[in-house]
Amino acid sequence: MTFAPDRGLTRSLVGGASLTIHPAQSLAFEGAVRQNGDGAYAKAEFSPTRGPHWRATVTGTLIRGDPGDFLGQYRRNSHVALAIRYSF
Repeated sequence: MTFAPDRGLTRSLVGGASLTIHPAQSLAFEGAVRQNGDGAYAKAEFSPTRGPHWRATVTGTLIRGDPGDFLGQYRRNSHVALAIRYSF
């Protein structure tokens, strides 16, 4: 089952921001917090390039909350991922 943070987020504060540090580096954040504090979702992504062809993307996702809350039922799905892309 995949996590879709846009489902079931009534009464939540949802936000996101991105920053291009340099043409070869970018940083992005997104998150959601329930109004009553029962659940929270946060995601951060950093993407640098190496040379004209390589790009690495590191993503970390943290999900916490009460087991009865929509976000809280995914609390064990926190993870870190690394993707490497070669473009030609």
